[in-house]
Amino acid sequence: FSRHSWPACTEAAACGTMDRQLHLLAPRLVDKLSTRDLQQTALASSFARWGLSTALDVTLVILTNECSGDLFDEELPGGAAHTTGKAAYPLATSAARGWSLPWKPGVPLPGCFDWYASSWKLACSSLEALTAVRGSLGALLRVPPKSGGLLDRVAVLGAPWAPLPSMPAPSLPLPCLQRVWASASFSLPGPARHELRAVPELFMQGSAAPGTHVQACDVKRVRIQGTTPEDLAAIDTLAPGLRELEIAPNDFDCDVDQFPGDSISDDEMDELPKMHVAPDSARFSNLQRLQANLDTSTLVILGGFVRSLPQLRRLGTVAVSEGDTQVGGMGMLQCLA
Repeated sequence: FSRHSWPACTEAAACGTMDRQLHLLAPRLVDKLSTRDLQQTALASSFARWGLSTALDVTLVILTNECSGDLFDEELPGGAAHTTGKAAYPLATSAARGWSLPWKPGVPLPGCFDWYASSWKLACSSLEALTAVRGSLGALLRVPPKSGGLLDRVAVLGAPWAPLPSMPAPSLPLPCLQRVWASASFSLPGPARHELRAVPELFMQGSAAPGTHVQACDVKRVRIQGTTPEDLAAIDTLAPGLRELEIAPNDFDCDVDQFPGDSISDDEMDELPKMHVAPDSARFSNLQRLQANLDTSTLVILGGFVRSLPQLRRLGTVAVSEGDTQVGGMGMLQCLA
């Protein structure tokens, strides 16, 4: 090397060393820094911007006018967080557990991060909604214009306000699919196991209709509307392999005294709370986490079920009054300790 080229080589070596150091430190910084500090650090240099972007866990939630028309603008971050299970950017205090970023067509992405370097994922209400924004979103993310470009990044399909009417076809390439929001009223024939769609997390919206049987494989987490016989029958084939079960808050009490005599009409009968039953603990023998509103009324139904789960490690949302702690949730928490 000539003496004139030496400074340039030294600078390049220093940049390479800094590049490697940032690549190693980025995951630690993402876990420790606040959202605001991450933004400021990413703007400090191109190396910091690139390094932090590679470590970010971001899910872009596509919110078109058709699929989110009932949500006000101030509700979009909450809707995105509920859909993905991750705190919404930039309201999130940190990125330790990942971000959900609500995005609508015509809105630019935050410029403080390198989206080409980031391993972002997508959440969309349907594949039709994804197709509608494929060109504009693909350009923002610098995705090559190919058919599977965005499909390869879909992690969440469906939404709480727009559940899928049926499971996506098993032949559809969705390698990153992690969660599906689906209507509990659909029913499909039972194909062979190799034809089933692998869905790690299945969130079912609404009460299951009689005869509904969910067809999916490798499901580890399920959310159901309640524990009616129809709800439980719908996931019966999934129950032995489940690790997590979430039960939506429900009115488990059915007070028919408010409809005296024979004055209950057919419409009123449909509006009455449905009868809930305790799940069969033998079918859920591998369950490790249960999320349910375990108050004094639901403990009558779910209390024995909780105590009979041999693998249970986590119990969420226990709401009992002070006088009921000995017979209610605190007793079960002691059993889990």
